[in-house]
Amino acid sequence: MGLFFSFSKQRKPRGFRLQHRYYDEQKEKLEKLENTSLNDHLNRRKRIRRSWEKKRKNIKYETNKRVIILLSTFIILWLAYKLLPLFITYSRFN
Repeated sequence: MGLFFSFSKQRKPRGFRLQHRYYDEQKEKLEKLENTSLNDHLNRRKRIRRSWEKKRKNIKYETNKRVIILLSTFIILWLAYKLLPLFITYSRFN
């Protein structure tokens, strides 16, 4: 009986663990450069997006500014058209 239990409770095999025996400085530098280049790429994308957002906001502001200028010009011309005859008649009597 003792023999049967010893086979059924076997230990699990050890996992494989690789331990490096040397240090590859060049590989370490390459990994560091890849990480920094990835960060630089992401930062560049963020800067481009921010600049695009600013340009969009400026374009909206410029469009609103143009509309306001056109409306104010139209109102001034309309007032001049309506009030000019009154000024002309008033200046004839004085």
